[in-house]
Amino acid sequence: METKIFYPVLNSRKNKSSNFSKSTKIVNTSVVYFQLTDAKNGVKKMTKNILLLMALLLISYSSIIGQGVTKKGTTAAAFLGIDVGPRAVAMGSSYVSVANDVTAMYWNPAGISNIDNFNAAFSNTKWIADLSFNYAGIVFPLEGVGKFGVNVTFLTMDQIERTTIERPDGTGEMFDAASYCFGLSYARNLTDQFAIGLNVKYINERLYHVSSDGFAIDIGSKFNTGLEGLTLGMSISNYGTKMQLDG
Repeated sequence: METKIFYPVLNSRKNKSSNFSKSTKIVNTSVVYFQLTDAKNGVKKMTKNILLLMALLLISYSSIIGQGVTKKGTTAAAFLGIDVGPRAVAMGSSYVSVANDVTAMYWNPAGISNIDNFNAAFSNTKWIADLSFNYAGIVFPLEGVGKFGVNVTFLTMDQIERTTIERPDGTGEMFDAASYCFGLSYARNLTDQFAIGLNVKYINERLYHVSSDGFAIDIGSKFNTGLEGLTLGMSISNYGTKMQLDG
């Protein structure tokens, strides 16, 4: 774009002053116009670059999804994700800050710090695909030491007949699969408002002639704010070793 700037003839001091002022204004206006034009071009160029980057990211994401990359088969002991206790399940699993019974060893081990007497619980659930899910636990206090608990979680199935490609109707050999978890819990009140808890677990899974073992821990805490019964809860669950079927 071509811009022309006109300088008037300076005939007198008065005209010189006013004309010089007008000329200066014209020059400044032209400079500002050029700056605005450059800014608009820069915004357009930046917008094009952003759109191009978004398109590349979308193509890359589509390629990864198309290859079927998932986390299936990368974790073990999935049965530990099955919720325990009818009360907790009825509350939509929002139980970490509420847990105050034997099932607290699953949700938040700090919750057993509220138990002052011997307590025991057992549950049996008929799970999908003819599986049986069971949980049992006991909690007992030791004065001056804290609260201790023992818990067992297991997922079992009935025996089924083994089949092969050559013998799809069955080989006559029977097998089953099962998953077990045995835990020891400890909790205590550090103050009248704050409690901590720990649950140490041994995990075993077996299928046919193979099995795997591992250890994991749960760490939890509860804090009673004193504000109209508001309690804050925190829990880290199933942090443990790697597991691999072997046999």
